[in-house]
Amino acid sequence: MNFNKSYSIFFVLLVICLVGCQPYRCLLGCEFYVCPLESSKLTDFSKIIDKSFDDTWKALVQYVDGSFFSIDNFEKDSGLLTLSFGASNPSEFITGGLYMFSNLSRSFDGDYVDWLTQYENGKLNAKMDIIVTEVDSNKTQVTVMARYILISSIPNLFPDSTEIWEFESGRCITQYPMWKLRSGSLFYSDKRTICPTYKAEKEILDAIESL
Repeated sequence: MNFNKSYSIFFVLLVICLVGCQPYRCLLGCEFYVCPLESSKLTDFSKIIDKSFDDTWKALVQYVDGSFFSIDNFEKDSGLLTLSFGASNPSEFITGGLYMFSNLSRSFDGDYVDWLTQYENGKLNAKMDIIVTEVDSNKTQVTVMARYILISSIPNLFPDSTEIWEFESGRCITQYPMWKLRSGSLFYSDKRTICPTYKAEKEILDAIESL
């Protein structure tokens, strides 16, 4: 981002901060936040596939074998496949909405999850239960239920604090990030929301359908 654009963003956020924010927000830096839409549909993580149970299971295993997912559990008789994965770019799989921050030394404009990844050591770990259920001889329901765990910390500023965001497919999480200062007092951020993007769930369902 060039200097002129950074200066403009800082000026806009400074005005917003002076008009509508707590004064200490401007001492640390001015911020602006828009939470993601908390909406989901069952079709985001579940689909009826026009294939038999065996063909659907075969397609699922074939896809997973060539993907970045790791298999934790494999039970064809019960129709359950459990996967785990991490991501170097968590905002592909979860979103925290629009976050803008600026002070004299730093300017950011992007997804709040990217902010957590870049500046708060955010790490994503996820597990997925893929449930395969026979509907009839030529139809099978596949449901992908992911549990997302994003952990962030700022050890140089708040050595005794870790923020944990844990939620699953079909749900978002809203909380007030809390940091413990070296003095022992607590610092609360404004509330933030993180939701699935359903990229992982939809990729699996689309891959099974196409194979």
